[in-house]
Amino acid sequence: MTLLMRDQENLEKGRAEGRALEKKKIILNMLQEGFDTARIMLLADATEEEIESCRANM
Repeated sequence: MTLLMRDQENLEKGRAEGRALEKKKIILNMLQEGFDTARIMLLADATEEEIESCRANM
């Protein structure tokens, strides 16, 4: 593996982590606004497990 390949891999990992954190923030905001699970799943493209995980961390 070259340094460039490793750097690209690390960048992608960072991007994926950033997307996951942003999705959690969106779900938490929607929960605080009173959105129901089905609506959050539709609008945030989230699974029920992701939503319940966020709900447990509120």
